[in-house]
Amino acid sequence: MCSLGFWCWMAHFAKREFETLFVHKFSRPTMPLGNLFKNSMYYWTFAAIVGLVLCSPNYTPTANPLQVQIGLGIFVLSELLNGVVHLQLAMMRPTEGSDTRKPPTGGLFGLCSCPNYFFEVMSWVGFSVMTSIPFAWAFTLVGFLQMWQWANGKHRGYVKQDPTLKRRAAIVPFLL
Repeated sequence: MCSLGFWCWMAHFAKREFETLFVHKFSRPTMPLGNLFKNSMYYWTFAAIVGLVLCSPNYTPTANPLQVQIGLGIFVLSELLNGVVHLQLAMMRPTEGSDTRKPPTGGLFGLCSCPNYFFEVMSWVGFSVMTSIPFAWAFTLVGFLQMWQWANGKHRGYVKQDPTLKRRAAIVPFLL
C-alpha cells in the first residue's frame, strides 16, 4: 500500500503538469540549457532518494498522527494557495509569449513579491513535517534557496517598475 506522502508527492507534480498545460503563460519559448540540466538533476536526484525511502517496505510514517495531520494540512493549503497565485499570474499576462506585465499587487501579492514560491516551499515544508524524511527536508531547503534567488531577481525587477514595492518582502512574507 502506498503512503500518504507518496500520494501527496504525485498530486503535487500532477498539479504542476496541469498548470503547465492549462494555466501558465510563458514569456520565453525555451528554458536555458544550463537550467534544464540543473533542474533535472535536482528533481531526479531528490525524487530517487525520497522515493526510495517513501516506497521502501521498511518506511513507517512518523508515529505521531497529529504531526501527519499538521503536515498534510500545510501541504494541502499551500498547494491550493500556490494554484491561486498561478491563476492570478496567468490573468496578468495578456497572451502567451508576451513580456507585458505590471508588477503583481493585491491578494496574496500583498504578502510578498513571489507568493507562488513561498507557497511552493511551504508545500514541501508540510510534506517534510508529514513524512519526517531527512532528504525531504534537504529537498525543501535546496528548493527554497533556488526560489529565494529567483524571487530576489523578480523583486528587484518589480521595484524598478514601482519603487513603492521596495517595502514588500521578496519570498517570505514580512521577512525576506
